[in-house]
This record gives sequence, C-alpha cells and structure tokens, in this order.
Amino acid sequence: MVNMNTVNVKTIRIGTRGSKLAMAQTARVIARLNEILHDPNVGLYDANVGLHDPNGSLSYDENHGGVSKIDATDCGVLQRADLMHDSKLDINFEIVTINTKGDTEKNADLTKMSGTGVFVKAIEEALLNGEIDMAVHSLKDVPSVIPAELILAAYPEREDVRDCVIMNSKYNSIHGLPAGAVVGTSSARRKYLLMQIRDDLDIQPIRGNIETRMRKVLEGHYDATILAVAGLKRIGFFNEAKDENLPNLNVEFLPADTWIPAVGQGALALECRSDDEALIRLLSEIDDICIRKCVEVERDFLRQFGEGCALPLGAYAYCDDENDDEKVILTSFAAMDGTKCEIIQTEQTK
Repeated sequence: MVNMNTVNVKTIRIGTRGSKLAMAQTARVIARLNEILHDPNVGLYDANVGLHDPNGSLSYDENHGGVSKIDATDCGVLQRADLMHDSKLDINFEIVTINTKGDTEKNADLTKMSGTGVFVKAIEEALLNGEIDMAVHSLKDVPSVIPAELILAAYPEREDVRDCVIMNSKYNSIHGLPAGAVVGTSSARRKYLLMQIRDDLDIQPIRGNIETRMRKVLEGHYDATILAVAGLKRIGFFNEAKDENLPNLNVEFLPADTWIPAVGQGALALECRSDDEALIRLLSEIDDICIRKCVEVERDFLRQFGEGCALPLGAYAYCDDENDDEKVILTSFAAMDGTKCEIIQTEQTK
C-alpha cells in the first residue's frame, strides 16, 4: 500500500535548443503539464515574458551554468495518482539547453543537410545517454525516422501552419518585389515554391534565428525573407508589445493550400525514451489526437522519399471534422527532379 503521507519529488529534465523560440515552446509545454499536474492557474504562459505565475512559485534562471531551470517545487501536490504511480508527487522541471549541429555550424548550407536532423540529433543523443528525460522539438525539424529507443509521445499543439514573407517596408508582397530583389531562404521547399511564381528574384541562403534573419532584412542585406508564422507567433512578434527594434517590416501571409508548408510545420513534438512508461503516460495527457492523425499522415508521406530526403517537398493535413472525424485531407507536393510538379490533394482514414 502507498503511504498517503509521503511526498516524492521528481525532476523531469527537458532538453531543447537555446533559442528564444525553443525556450518559448518549452515554456508552453511546461505550462500545459502544470495544468495537468497542478492548479490550472499556475504556469500560465505569455509569449513576451515566458512563464507567469500569479503566486510567485515559479522561478526562471537563464544563466545557470548553461542550464536554464524552471522549478515548480511549490506548485502543490499531484492528484492524478495514475500518471506517476504515486499518490503525492511534486514535479520539478529543469530545462537543459543543448547546442545542435545546426546551431554550431552557422555557415553550413542547410539545403545540403535537410532531413538529417541537424537541429535534433544532439538532443536525441542526450536522451539516449540519460542526460535528459524528454525533449521539445519543432516537429518539422525531426527526421522521418527516429531511433527505435525513442518515441514521439505527444503532439500537444499546432500553431498556424503558414509561411509568411517578411520584407522591407518599401514592399507589400512577393509580387511587389522588383526583379533581382534578394530573398533569403535556406529551405529547398521555399526556394522551389518561390521560383514557381517569381523566377526573376535573386534567392540567397540565409542563416540565423528568427530575430537575426529579420535584422538582416532591416539592415538591407536582403529585401525579404520567408519565415514560419508559427515561430513568429510563439515569440510574440505579432503582439502589440513586439520588439520595437524591429519596425518597418511588412508581412505577407502565404496561403497553405497553394504555398504548401513543411511536413509537421507549426506542430510541437515531445520525445522521450520508449521504455519510460510513466513519462509517456504523463505526456499522453496533453497529446492532441487530431494533430497526431494529421502529422502522422504528413510524416508517412515524407517517408516515401527515404531517410534524409533533401527534395523540395511539402505536405499539410487536416481533419475533416464536418463530414468525418476519421478522415484526413492531405495536400502535398514533391519536386522529384526540381521541375514544376502538381499539388495533390488526397483523403485518408487514420
């Protein structure tokens, strides 16, 4: 019999990249887990300030020897005994920031490394070595095949799947850019789609986080760049309190039915060891079934082209809730030889 007066303390170490976006995404996940484990008023997330706790019980230290921590030691006692096999359990969350190959090799051509997991492999190695317990990824960075010892245990949310053009305030749209305008992207998919509608533009590689790429546009190194709307929303770019140092940028949103997103774009993926049954049960509490159906259809499409695929391709699936909640509509394309290809829409049942 479990001693009802015993309170166990468990620390869950969460691995992620150290960018503003990665930290914002991880904070969102911690907030969701706190809603499951504790009082729903604890751990509310604001994109501009990170984790917000009205009771002052969460602390955030971004300079703790390279390891950022978010502690929840005073957030109350877990009432869901079925999740962690104990009647009383305090959960601490510790964020471990990890530099990936994509972060350290800043001058490498990402189009040549596409599909190889350059932004997740180091984090997966930390999982396999027991240095962390789980990881928070942008799903579009996760290769189509992951190690057998690991599992994508939850897809807790999916933001806006669209891309957008961030451009100098002199311009209002892709079609408004002058011939020869320099557009920065290191994505084979974005380069291919752009060439289909504006083959007179000068498309050049661009590296760096969201803020860096926008600054390169502001400073005149590029006339425009293309970014995922989801990342901009998660760092609060569209909020009224957005960075005042990034004014004079115009935005054009690109429709997902013609400008097909990357596989998994906008979705978060939570990865852990496949033998960690207790943690898998906990993460399953924030898994979104519809998102899972959709991204698995997209990733099945990606797997057709083999591990490490670097082709220009995209896929976006959504649940057909109005007609059949088991039906998933997939819109996809793949440019096998780099020439013009058709966008295909199919119906699948998951």
